[in-house]
Amino acid sequence: MKVQVCIIGGGPSGLLLSQLLHLQGIDTIVLEKYSREHVLARIRAGVLEHGFAKLMREAQCGERMDREGEIHHGFEIAHGGRLDRVDLHKYSGGNSVIVYGQTEVTRDLYDARNRLGGKVIHNAEDVTPHDLASSAPYVTYRDGDRIVRVDCEFVIGADERKRLEGFFN
Repeated sequence: MKVQVCIIGGGPSGLLLSQLLHLQGIDTIVLEKYSREHVLARIRAGVLEHGFAKLMREAQCGERMDREGEIHHGFEIAHGGRLDRVDLHKYSGGNSVIVYGQTEVTRDLYDARNRLGGKVIHNAEDVTPHDLASSAPYVTYRDGDRIVRVDCEFVIGADERKRLEGFFN
């Protein structure tokens, strides 16, 4: 298999990068260790800052976020027996945040990759980058008993740091 960019990690970062690159005509593949069901079952908090929300829209993935997310212009901090309000709008140049779960962001990104025929491989085991400093890096992963090789121009690590730290020293 040959693609321009191999992205390791099928969470929000890897999927968003894949979507943005695809919209620029760059061929990608995303390798994810877990099943799609497992990834979408992980419930995570979601407070999206203005820049990320803008990227979701640019990636053509922000419709549901804009419709269902809750815009917050600030929050309160309790201390010393009182509540103090932090006005995000005032202290961030007029920006706000959107409360929208990371699981929902991931679901929207999966849907976008499906709409555009994006390549996302789930249950990719033993993902290993090779020859990263060369002009011809590649990645291997195990699919059952079979080892699959992905030749690429670039390898992007968009997964948990603990799983990738040995590859990028």
